Amino acid sequence: MSNEREIVGFTYSSDEKYVNLMLTSLISVMEHSDKNRTYVCHYFQNNIRPKSLAKINLITRKYKNLVLKIYDRKILGIPDLNEHGRYSQSSFDRLKMGDFFQDKKKLLYIDSDTYVVGDIAKVYDIDITGYAAGIFEEFTLPDYVRDKMPLKKDNIKNNKYENLTWDTYAVDILKLKNPLKWFCSAILLMNLEEWRKKNIGNESIDFIQKIEPIFPDQDALNKIIEDDVFFLPSYMCIPYSAIMAGKRDYREHKNECIFYSVKPGTAKKYGWTEYLDTLNYVSKYKLPPHIRLLTKWQSFCNRFKKRA
Repeated sequence: MSNEREIVGFTYSSDEKYVNLMLTSLISVMEHSDKNRTYVCHYFQNNIRPKSLAKINLITRKYKNLVLKIYDRKILGIPDLNEHGRYSQSSFDRLKMGDFFQDKKKLLYIDSDTYVVGDIAKVYDIDITGYAAGIFEEFTLPDYVRDKMPLKKDNIKNNKYENLTWDTYAVDILKLKNPLKWFCSAILLMNLEEWRKKNIGNESIDFIQKIEPIFPDQDALNKIIEDDVFFLPSYMCIPYSAIMAGKRDYREHKNECIFYSVKPGTAKKYGWTEYLDTLNYVSKYKLPPHIRLLTKWQSFCNRFKKRA
């Protein structure tokens, strides 16, 4: 293994629904990686089919500077938080990275629906000493707060906050000191030493269970570490919220941008053929016959174990 200064550590977490998006994102990371450095990807999977895992291992094998480590997310020991939001369990995994990786100082979390158009090492190498995380600005929510917009019903799984406006939610429920300064949790440069020292993971989970926030992990982190974040250069990331709010244009920052959050429909609308081509490649990737037989056998064995 390369020495620590040559390693770029990053992590994904997904269920089967998002596995193709995750693999598309991972390919984009490696296609823009520095071939002289080792990129260690920690992937936490949630009920991924054997066929999907086989596809991940086969496709990523082509990258000689990639070390891929796959874990079952149950190892993180996160309680069931599904009732507190409309997201998959995998969205909460980032909260426990500090506790799980006891021997690591820093880790870059990337959402599965993030496409990478530059070297993530440029973000990973940023010094965030003394901060819990390096983060990127969130665009739409400050506008909602400023305009005192009512909460949308499709953002609320229960009726707990249906009569509130975003400004009252931010101030009275989340109790944010600066409700106009939100950050996005889709990409987090985590200082794991600070997360362990300040028990950020458990504090966030307690907050989610108590408050039942609308955007569970993001709202929790915006409160728990609001005085403890370093705002990364905004030109490096174009979050989905910026696209929807018309705040930034990907084409204006193509030579500087590292990340942009994207959905297939958005990619088609904005003509991001690079992303669509990669997603299409991942979706249609065919396993060799012997691998298909092996994964079918593994699936049969898993079903047999469950019945037993």
